Amino acid sequence: MADKMTENKDSAKTGEIAAHLDISRQRLWELIKNAVLPSHGTVDEYRVVYIRWLREAATGHAIQGGKVSADGKLDLTVERAKLTRAQTEKTEIEVAYLKGNSLPRTLVTEVWQMHAAAVRSKFLGLASKLRMLIPRLTQDESEIVDGVVCEILEELSGDGLPAGARKAATRHLQNLQAAAKAHAE
Repeated sequence: MADKMTENKDSAKTGEIAAHLDISRQRLWELIKNAVLPSHGTVDEYRVVYIRWLREAATGHAIQGGKVSADGKLDLTVERAKLTRAQTEKTEIEVAYLKGNSLPRTLVTEVWQMHAAAVRSKFLGLASKLRMLIPRLTQDESEIVDGVVCEILEELSGDGLPAGARKAATRHLQNLQAAAKAHAE
């Protein structure tokens, strides 16, 4: 791949600049593409521009995810794009709900809690129901059944998710809540 930067004889080569700035060639090209660094110049010129850019970032003049104009203000085009993306996501969520493709989390939680409580209640009544159905069942056998039922319920008392999935689900829910809160404001 031919370097546009190598066409100018006074200009430094990509490898030299990347090594001098202690960044990869790919990162160098990203910075050039984003107009952080010039498309040609000497190693010294690149170093000065890069140091100034780093200083701006360190002092808070550069906003993560957004560009800062020369006067230190946010790039409104980037901010509008973020807003448009967020509004699109919100609309997609609302459309999915209206089409019946999704349900409110509170509704799903309440329904599952009701079902879990009903299942738990039935399991806890199993020993006494077996005593009525099997008259020869002794008290000791009934207590064994009751103990096994309690053991099963104890095993099932968690959410059933592996630790990694639980963390991912929690992060996802937090992101959804943050997005919903941001849209409400």
